[in-house]
Amino acid sequence: MQNLSAVTGACLMVRKKVFNEIKGFDEGYPEALNDIDLCLSLRKKGYLVVWTPHAVLYHYESKSRGFNTGENSIKRYNKEVSLFKSKWQDILQKGDPYYNPNLTLNKTDFSIVDYSYEKEDENYSSQGIFYLRTGKIEEAKEYFQKALNINPNNPDALFCLGVFYLKEGKVKKSLEYFNLLLNKDLLKLKVQLGCLYNNIGVAYIKLGNVEEGFKLIEQALDLNPMYMDAQYNLEQKNKNSYDFKITRKLII
Repeated sequence: MQNLSAVTGACLMVRKKVFNEIKGFDEGYPEALNDIDLCLSLRKKGYLVVWTPHAVLYHYESKSRGFNTGENSIKRYNKEVSLFKSKWQDILQKGDPYYNPNLTLNKTDFSIVDYSYEKEDENYSSQGIFYLRTGKIEEAKEYFQKALNINPNNPDALFCLGVFYLKEGKVKKSLEYFNLLLNKDLLKLKVQLGCLYNNIGVAYIKLGNVEEGFKLIEQALDLNPMYMDAQYNLEQKNKNSYDFKITRKLII
C-alpha cells in the first residue's frame, strides 16, 4: 500500500462526507480527467490518496462508453485537457511528488532515466502519441517520422506509422513497419506483441490471406486474453464481416 497523487475512477472509494466537502466531481470533465481532478482536489484539502494492491478486478477499458475517436469526443477531450492544465498548472510544473525523479517521463514503463545520452526520439514519439490521442493525425505523423529520423528502431513510431498506412489502405507499406518490429525483436511485452499480431493479422486478411490472418489474431488473443480488439476481430470470422478493429498504439 502506498500514497499516490491520483488513482483511476474505474476503482476508487471515498467517504460521503469528504466527497461532499469537495463538492464531488467537477462537471467540467464529462468524460476524461474527472477522476484525477477529484483526487487532486482531495489532496488540496489535506487528504491522502492511498492505493491498495489487495483489490483485484478486471477493467474493460472504455467498454461501457466506447472509445474517444469521434470528432465530437476529440473536441471534448481537448477542452477537458485545457481545463485541467489551467486548473492544476502549479502541480504540473512542480511534478508528481510520488514519482521518482530518476525514472523517465518519456514513457509509461517506469524505466530509469539514461543520462548518458539524450533520447530525443522518445520525446518526439511521446508527442506523436499525444497528438494521436487528441485526433491530430497529421501532427502525429510528423512527430513519429522525426522520431524515426533519429532512431530507426523507435517502436512506438514504427507501430503507429504502420497503423496509419493500414488505415489508409496502404497495406503492404504498413507491413514493412510491422515486420521491422517483428524481425528486430523490438517488442518484449506479451501485450505489445499481441497488438502487433492483431494488426498484422488484419493486414493479411485485407491482402486476401484470410486463414493466416485469423491465426495471427488468435495468437494475439493468446498473448493477452483480455484484448478487446482481438476478441472483436475474431467474432467477425463467423459473421463473414471485414469490419476490423485496428489497435492504434502499443499497450503498456
